[in-house]
Amino acid sequence: PEGSWRAPWAVSALGRMAPARGGLFWLAMLIGEDVPNKFNRYLRSHPDGVNPAVRQICTLHVLDEARHISLAGHNLESALAGAGAGRGRLLSVAARLLLRQLAHAFYFPPARFYELAGLTPGSHWRTAALRNPVRSRFVAERLAPTARVLESYGLEINR
Repeated sequence: PEGSWRAPWAVSALGRMAPARGGLFWLAMLIGEDVPNKFNRYLRSHPDGVNPAVRQICTLHVLDEARHISLAGHNLESALAGAGAGRGRLLSVAARLLLRQLAHAFYFPPARFYELAGLTPGSHWRTAALRNPVRSRFVAERLAPTARVLESYGLEINR
């Protein structure tokens, strides 16, 4: 429903202010595509209990995201090739912030999302998710490949 979700502040600000097609743009594109891609790949590889229609949607998303990830990675690499050390440090800070905010929004959505799924009160379920060490490990495992991709471009993610 309208008004039930807002993009994380850094993502929203970048969407309005980052130069289109610049390094920040491609960094945000790469992270924004890669985080859900890793989750969709996980669902596809663990089909038990996953509705076949959901699995098919995940397959379609994986195919579509792969093209976007490839394009974003290529353009980010080009942007970083001409950047100095200062620009690389700035993009590293932006990458850590974007990755953290997107992961938080994706894996720990607002309480209203839990309520829309029939889990009431939503604040209880969101708090339980935030405090659950198994979920935290699961999220870290899904984010690790994205962090490695970003580090392969010379960005410092795990600081």
